[in-house]
Amino acid sequence: MAVATGSAYEGEALALPGSAPTGEAVSLTLTVDGTAVSQPAVLVNGNYYLAEGFLAQLGAEAALVEGVLAITAA
Repeated sequence: MAVATGSAYEGEALALPGSAPTGEAVSLTLTVDGTAVSQPAVLVNGNYYLAEGFLAQLGAEAALVEGVLAITAA
């Protein structure tokens, strides 16, 4: 994934949904270095959304590097 910064968005505006999406509270279990880690999440329209700080719990950091999202070990 690449993220472009520093310029105005010139594309068409996205249409608003007819109604607000509903979500379901779920728990994701991931294995990190052989240890199971459970993380609360919300499942909305087939996509999982996690609380801020999730990468920190996994010992990772995210940053934009030359316009590209880089995820590295903390």
